[in-house]
Amino acid sequence: MAYEPSFQRDVDTALQRIGVTGTAAAALMIVFGVLILVFPYLVGVLVGLYLIVVGLLQLLAHLDAKRARSAPPTGPPSVPPSTPPIP
Repeated sequence: MAYEPSFQRDVDTALQRIGVTGTAAAALMIVFGVLILVFPYLVGVLVGLYLIVVGLLQLLAHLDAKRARSAPPTGPPSVPPSTPPIP
């Protein structure tokens, strides 16, 4: 398995949570690349949109991870072991 930076995992996870798969993200990047080649003056707009989206996804992934760390454990309550009655 290749090394995958934490940032990339967080962005991939956030994209999957909103329903964007790796294939859709790749297709979107190709469309952005073609638009930049055809309309070079759109570079600033497209890069700005990309940075805003990735920044929001990274922030949401960070907040979600922080919430998961601070959440109390779930599951059945722990019960102390019972002691046999004293005769």
